[in-house]
Amino acid sequence: MTQTAAVAFPAAPLYIGSEIYRRSSYGGRHPLRVPRVSTVTDLGRALGWLPAASFRTAPRAKPAALTLWHDPAYVAALAAAEAGLAAPELLAAHGLGTLSNPVFPEMFRRPATGAGASCSRPNCCAAAARSMCRAEARTTGCATGRTASAI
Repeated sequence: MTQTAAVAFPAAPLYIGSEIYRRSSYGGRHPLRVPRVSTVTDLGRALGWLPAASFRTAPRAKPAALTLWHDPAYVAALAAAEAGLAAPELLAAHGLGTLSNPVFPEMFRRPATGAGASCSRPNCCAAAARSMCRAEARTTGCATGRTASAI
């Protein structure tokens, strides 16, 4: 087993979020269409549980980072679907455009933001890719064994 350098954590918890969750939806028929993330963020702020100093805007993962876990063709298909440039055959080949995986305006950016938030700790994704098989990296979220929670 390879040892990795310890990652320094802040003294207080951080909330890593993004306004993309407020502005996007999976579509009118998808079961996760309700505004969950923005509602939790707003409630936390209203109750004083989420001070401005604890909020960090999530970075968007770049395609190269996403291909640590996903096939490059799938990442490209998501970007093409978001841009409205994906042929029906391309969508079908990757299971996109279905009721459970609909095409929507933030098809690439929304999940890339979630991935970027999950790997926003210094060296997290790089350490996971170097020291673990991809399946284990997906399960734990990071080589330190701590899961990064991001909204």
